[in-house]
Amino acid sequence: MYNRNKGSVLAISLVILTAITLISVFALERSGLQSKIVRNIQYSEMLFHSAMNEQEFWTKQLRQAESGDDLLSEPLSNFVLDVNNVAIYSPVIVAVGVEESANINLVNNLVYIPNTVGDFALAEGEEVNERINYQLQLSSTASINIRNTPSVQTTGISFTGLNTSKNAIN
Repeated sequence: MYNRNKGSVLAISLVILTAITLISVFALERSGLQSKIVRNIQYSEMLFHSAMNEQEFWTKQLRQAESGDDLLSEPLSNFVLDVNNVAIYSPVIVAVGVEESANINLVNNLVYIPNTVGDFALAEGEEVNERINYQLQLSSTASINIRNTPSVQTTGISFTGLNTSKNAIN
């Protein structure tokens, strides 16, 4: 009786060993896929934080009077007139303020967004040099050399300036 059971134990142990091997191969493939997913999330987070650091740096620079005035006036003068004599404003490229890793590329743009007609118009009787709001958009784009996964962060800035046109009815 002992001799007959030796062959069945060998066959059962080979089946169990094959099942364990297949399960471990599938687990290894799955862990490889999970590591790729984690790496993609890490790249996205790294790019997000790089772009947000740029946003915070330039927001602070634009709030300071000595450096902010020059930066704020440049987008207002960067325009071309179309056939209807309407100004089309182009973005001004702002230098990178926060040095990041050598693999990360950062690009900053500052563009003036004109007010819609009637949106911030002065009341009747108001004259030249009254204060109005200007709308600027600061956008920072972070990308990484080893992957093609850009992260874009956009913020808006408004500041008060002097109106140079007369809105009063005479």
